[in-house]
Amino acid sequence: MSTQINPHNALPKGYELEEYRIESIHEHEKFHIIYFAHDTKLDMPVSLKEYLPNEIAVREGNYRLQPKSQKDAEEFASGLKQFTKKARALSCNNHSNTGRTLRLFDANHTTYLVMDDKTGKNPSSTKKPYLIKWATLSILAGVVVVALGVGYKAYTGKEGKTVYANTYYLHTYAPPPLETTPATAISIPAETLKDSSTWTSDYIFRDRLQEGSLGPEMVVIPAGQFRMGDIPGDGDDDELPVHSVSLKSFAMCRYEVTFDEYDRFAEATFREPPDDEGWGRGKRPVINVSWHDAMAYLKWLSEQTGQAYDLPSESQWEYAARAGTNTKYWWGNSASHDYANYGTDYCCDGLKKGKDRWKYTAPVGSFEANSFGLYDTVGNVWEWVADPDHDDYNGAPKDGRVWKEGKVGDSRLIRGGSWYNLPLYCRVTNRHHIHSDDELNRVGFRCYRRVAENF
Repeated sequence: MSTQINPHNALPKGYELEEYRIESIHEHEKFHIIYFAHDTKLDMPVSLKEYLPNEIAVREGNYRLQPKSQKDAEEFASGLKQFTKKARALSCNNHSNTGRTLRLFDANHTTYLVMDDKTGKNPSSTKKPYLIKWATLSILAGVVVVALGVGYKAYTGKEGKTVYANTYYLHTYAPPPLETTPATAISIPAETLKDSSTWTSDYIFRDRLQEGSLGPEMVVIPAGQFRMGDIPGDGDDDELPVHSVSLKSFAMCRYEVTFDEYDRFAEATFREPPDDEGWGRGKRPVINVSWHDAMAYLKWLSEQTGQAYDLPSESQWEYAARAGTNTKYWWGNSASHDYANYGTDYCCDGLKKGKDRWKYTAPVGSFEANSFGLYDTVGNVWEWVADPDHDDYNGAPKDGRVWKEGKVGDSRLIRGGSWYNLPLYCRVTNRHHIHSDDELNRVGFRCYRRVAENF
């Protein structure tokens, strides 16, 4: 039986949520509300389903949902997770009698599901007939934008010194040559692996570009083996099965790629620079870049330096982000704004706590690094990885390479959570996928670089 919802919790008629204009309320239940809406881009009626647990959340003056208490926040996050799971399952089993699932996206600190309207009662359906190409529907169906958030903070890891030259490592080693043949992973003594949570990279370097400036700071990540996936056991099904992966040494960007770094590429290649949303550029992580934009930057960086830059594979990303740990976050299992820039709390009118004083993105390096010397692997911005999306880890590579087999389509994975997301989405094992063309103000990237094993 439907539960009476406070009318002030519903979005008002005429409210525009991206391209969808609210026409009226169709139905409401305990945990959701369905609106009749109009897609202003495609000029067609749709149904818009909103996760709205009225008993534990309120809608603020800016139309964002906020849990009523900390306990409610945990229940809200759990319910949102189930809502998203069911929505994805529905999108995989579209039937003509229930209407096609067109899109899943997040806004107002909750998640929305867009569907064909099959009722014939939508006020917008009486305006005029509509036609839509199947190709357009296919594109829309591929867009899955992630949920909201509240996040965490990190424990400190030591860093090595930085040396600037064409490519110089500490200990006066010459630049690592580009690999030309596959190599076997370097073996690390057992005592080193056992204490890998305190391992510190002494190999921090920057490659020189053709015009003389320096590329992003890179940290060499040691070869090793780790368990990938939901070790704590409270994650999603797509984080299973937990499996062992062996990796050879590689280098990762010490920080997320910044606007300064990306804007230099955009200017050199006559590309339009991405929008910073008015939050600032400089040392803030670049946002509003698609997977293809990230790949274009890395191709340019490879050409400029003569080295092999790319996006990390999903397993390389998780290995580097874990930094030898088996916990939800590299510093432990408990959330704290002292360790990362993540979403607003249910209180405080959108303000953050602890060292996290940024409402949106924070300048890179504002929080402490993990034990591999990498900053902001939790929160700030989601990070593109090279892999296409897979439903789970069955059949996943065990050698750290990009998993290209078995999946067709334009969906790509993002990892790490963002300034907008709840801790649930910032866990080191959490996986989300969006369309490779999506340009979101919560998504950036971090680069990977191949290194030889005998550095």
